Amino acid sequence: MTEPTRHYVPTTRDQLTGWYDAGEVPRTDLFFVAPEDSEMGEYSALMDAADHSASLPGGDGRRMVLVVDTTGLGAQDPIAWRLVLALHVDVEVDAAPHSELAWYATQEIGPLLGR
Repeated sequence: MTEPTRHYVPTTRDQLTGWYDAGEVPRTDLFFVAPEDSEMGEYSALMDAADHSASLPGGDGRRMVLVVDTTGLGAQDPIAWRLVLALHVDVEVDAAPHSELAWYATQEIGPLLGR
């Protein structure tokens, strides 16, 4: 059995809204993968993506990271929305760089975006 491949994709609210409305996440070179198969490795990838999301143009002051499962997909295949696993977001605007992120289940993303 193939182990899942999780990608941590830094994003902004506007970018995420576009992906949500389109029903897919476009492939990009801008994603983070755990350096090792452990909770600390996953956390490291999440926080690296969060740090990067803070520098994306058009952000609203909140770090946002979409977690997707790319198991079995080709390198150029778009990622269908059904492969989204979760969203991590700063609770406060301009939160401290190493503050914890809130976790949102996939069914909570639409309401978070006002959809």
